Amino acid sequence: MATGCAGENAIMDKDKPNNAMPSDVPKEAQDALCAMVGFAEVTIALAAPRVMAKATRTPSREELLRALDSYIAIIVDAKRRPENDDNRPYIAAEPHVLRLRELIATWEPSKEVPDDIKAAARAALVASNATEPPEGWDNYEGEADAD
Repeated sequence: MATGCAGENAIMDKDKPNNAMPSDVPKEAQDALCAMVGFAEVTIALAAPRVMAKATRTPSREELLRALDSYIAIIVDAKRRPENDDNRPYIAAEPHVLRLRELIATWEPSKEVPDDIKAAARAALVASNATEPPEGWDNYEGEADAD
């Protein structure tokens, strides 16, 4: 039996089998993984206009904020430990994630992402050690489906 991140991720197609994880993974680890996946999906969609355009639906403000809040909880946890290579990206991303959250809190989500939100999402990704796609965020179409 497998469990997934149902309700955590605002954009991911929950029916795809790659969204499941073994049930013997501790709940804390599942929650952390779901928070990281949700953060990546949300920020990539906000950073890459073509990814947002291809989304099957526009996530609600609440879904976006929930994904960011889950990631912020990971940042808070990372800051409790001595800084090292494992937690440095989370700590570096904090101001960018908080700025992104602030912008989203007053935005009515749509397929058209304002430039300041795109910039904040891109900054959060870079600070989190994500690499900008070779074609750039504006031309990035997302990962090819493995179906």
